[in-house]
Amino acid sequence: MRQDIKNFDFDGNELTAGGGVLMSELLDFAVSEKLSGLEWAGGLPGTFGGAVCDNAGAFQGEIKDSVTEVLSLDIETGKLKRRKNSECGFDYRKSIFKTSPSREIILEAKLRLFPGVRSEIEEKINEKILYRKVKHPIDYPNIGSIFKNVALSLYPMLDISPFSKVIKTDPFPIIPTAYLVSEAGLKGVSCGGAMISPKHSNFIVNVLDARADDVQNLIELIKSEVFKKFKIKLEEEVLISP
Repeated sequence: MRQDIKNFDFDGNELTAGGGVLMSELLDFAVSEKLSGLEWAGGLPGTFGGAVCDNAGAFQGEIKDSVTEVLSLDIETGKLKRRKNSECGFDYRKSIFKTSPSREIILEAKLRLFPGVRSEIEEKINEKILYRKVKHPIDYPNIGSIFKNVALSLYPMLDISPFSKVIKTDPFPIIPTAYLVSEAGLKGVSCGGAMISPKHSNFIVNVLDARADDVQNLIELIKSEVFKKFKIKLEEEVLISP
């Protein structure tokens, strides 16, 4: 195994990255080593450890599809824990690191990636970055998608005809939460310094020194109004500390 750059190890078979590595750095490294499998994450903000904790995903890809092993630190006991993919409880935008009552810090994780053509990998990543620049309100501070998209499997009795034009696979059939929030008439609604983005209504943006309470009030408003209109219960993707 050779040390390529800080926080990375790559032995030609598996890539090990530190939990604090930015996703943008991870993708840059994948491009430099001609490694394919993470193109879906182009433009994904935050750290690699955060992506593993949340099982981040987009464009029909998820981080769990590449992770083979995770090393974490239990901050209550001080013990290290090493888990294989099957032991991480990966599910739609969640993992054992997000749902377990014990608090763990992801120190590093191993990824199984595949040889590819550098120009093709880079092109696909840049496509995703451009999409996010066009569709997402990245010109304002925000914490990313507030709610999970709505899995159709959770609502087997739902009349899906009103949603037929917006249902997509991500990575299974879902109704985009942004559509529900928009149809509930909440685009541009603000509370204090926080606002439901007119550009992408599953984002709450900080437009004027927003406080945590401003964001939480908007979250509760969205959940209430979407349920009132569609009888659908939204589930937060973000974690709110007590």
